[in-house]
Amino acid sequence: MLVLCSSYRNPALLAKMAATLDNISQGRLEFGIGAGWYEEEYRRYGYPYPDVSTRISMLDESLQIITKMWCEEKPSFKGKYYAIKEAYCQPKPVQRPHPPITVGGSGRLTLKVAAKYADWTNYGGSVEQVKELHNILEGWCRSIGREVKSIRRSIHWLGVLGKTKEEAQEKAGLMGLEPDLCGSPEDWLTKINTYAELGFERFIIFLPDAYNERTQNLLYEGVISKLV
Repeated sequence: MLVLCSSYRNPALLAKMAATLDNISQGRLEFGIGAGWYEEEYRRYGYPYPDVSTRISMLDESLQIITKMWCEEKPSFKGKYYAIKEAYCQPKPVQRPHPPITVGGSGRLTLKVAAKYADWTNYGGSVEQVKELHNILEGWCRSIGREVKSIRRSIHWLGVLGKTKEEAQEKAGLMGLEPDLCGSPEDWLTKINTYAELGFERFIIFLPDAYNERTQNLLYEGVISKLV
């Protein structure tokens, strides 16, 4: 899972769960969170589905509480949606001041939250869309006096890999997919390098046929070995 949905868990409980996991893993937790977007999932779980501005406000309050509980001894907070009073979180996370936070989402208000709390962002789109999102994030950082370079960037893609572009497109069609990344190893490398030049440092790629031996060989020999 790349990011948690902030609506599904009370932030105080989530802070304690994450701190425990960071201790169990000896400081290897990377904490990803987003405002939530998939209405059907909310309905199936029996959660109310607030409007987008409410979900993002809840995300903001959640991160205020989570970071306070990770960094302060007995923090208190009272917001519109959540409140804590002298809440304990022991043991504290191993990583200081806290585990790295990824905020996922590409909306303007989500990027405002990212500017305040994120160590990593995760968003995507076309080259032009990504450039615009970079500009929005930079504007929010400037408004709070934060250096935008202190926030690192990751991107998530659905990928289909073939020996040729035509083979990859045929595979995608058979699986009923519209991948973000589709083609030969050379096609993959071209797109990855293009986005790396835009400032992305981490590429999280879901391969539906990742356990296929031929796909694995193409991935390791045609892509990964060329990037290392």
